[in-house]
Amino acid sequence: RVLVLLVLLGAGIIGVGAAEVVAATTVQEEGEELVQGHCSDDGCTATGERRRAVLPSALDNVLFYVRTEPVEPHVSRVAYLRRAYGLGVETRQLVESPQLGKGAWTLRARWDRVLQAAEERRQWSGRAVEWVVVLDDDARVEAGALRAVLAAHDAAQPVWLGRALYDRQMAIIHHYSHDFDFPYPDFACGMALSLPLVRALAEQLDGTKAKTDFTIDPQYELAEAVRATSAALNLTHHPAFCSTAPPPDGAGGPCAVVAHGLLQLQQQQQ
Repeated sequence: RVLVLLVLLGAGIIGVGAAEVVAATTVQEEGEELVQGHCSDDGCTATGERRRAVLPSALDNVLFYVRTEPVEPHVSRVAYLRRAYGLGVETRQLVESPQLGKGAWTLRARWDRVLQAAEERRQWSGRAVEWVVVLDDDARVEAGALRAVLAAHDAAQPVWLGRALYDRQMAIIHHYSHDFDFPYPDFACGMALSLPLVRALAEQLDGTKAKTDFTIDPQYELAEAVRATSAALNLTHHPAFCSTAPPPDGAGGPCAVVAHGLLQLQQQQQ
């Protein structure tokens, strides 16, 4: 099993991978000199003062959907995330919620435009998008772990993975529901949706009032919307979508997404 931590630009932190280094290459950040690096099955990383993570080709089938806002500090966070993971605008592999229109940040709207972005990515890369991975703009992605999580599930079927939350008592914002076994996602920890589920969401929510940006609890309301689709699906809890980074000894397994992880790394370097 290969565990790879991404190299983050500016943070100057190199992850440790078990994969054998198989070749050498160079990577170039816009406006910067070429620096020497190495490639393995989990992508390419640069060595030296300037470092950059390049997502492995095994994640070419992923479209990253980032919940953000067109104001600071969110604009800078997305720019940092793009640089850190080699997700330049030209790759069409990352879409920001403000680009999709009103209400997109709630994740109860504009899934039709996510499908359009997936098609644009396919035309650019030549490989079909099978997964949409939703992130907040300060989340950290661990490429090797994410690849392993997605590979273990059938992307041809409706699949929804994330960190599940449950109500312990009735809540007014959840309309006093007494279904305490109903899981809803923790957006901060990220989540993965297979493309069939995205299509079902686009069909379910198209032309509804969900296209507004009014919401009380978007996490709970998204779970209700997914359950109401033709897929009739509940969120599947997966421990790789982490609220905190795992301990150094690796207890609990590797994280595919770490909530606030990218922001924490930025702060450590200030």
